[in-house]
Amino acid sequence: TNTAWAALTLAGHSGTVRCLHLHGNRLVSGSSDRTIKVWDLATNNVGWVGAACKATMIGHLHTVRCLQADDKKVVSGSYDYTLKVWDIKTGNCTLTLRGHTDAVLCLQFDNEKVISGSKDTTIKVWQLTDGQCKHTLHGHEGAVTCLQFDDSRIISGALDRLI
Repeated sequence: TNTAWAALTLAGHSGTVRCLHLHGNRLVSGSSDRTIKVWDLATNNVGWVGAACKATMIGHLHTVRCLQADDKKVVSGSYDYTLKVWDIKTGNCTLTLRGHTDAVLCLQFDNEKVISGSKDTTIKVWQLTDGQCKHTLHGHEGAVTCLQFDDSRIISGALDRLI
């Protein structure tokens, strides 16, 4: 039962939803239908009371596997081996990052960089301003499935059972 939580169902994707990111009252979802949807959530003092899809971003050639959003942009990673940077207001792709040789499974960004992990076992550090890959890190023997970073460290987990 959901008595302590308000439940809200959003319909719009035609494929499996593979990733979500909640930023304030904005939800961003990625799917096997190759699209990203930006939802505005309406709330009251009880919880969520409604939602509207404000944008659908189209451009990936395969499943959208990971994403993150802030007030200005969405960064997405896909089974098509690319990452894309999207303008959250217009829904337009502003940058495509190419360099992984297999599916992009995880990512995180800040104001300067995007860091991505891939089934190709590498972690890449990308410059957010121009999409250039600044570093490729090797160390895992399996797909990199999760990562986090701060000012001085990148921590990753992979199918090789290592962190």
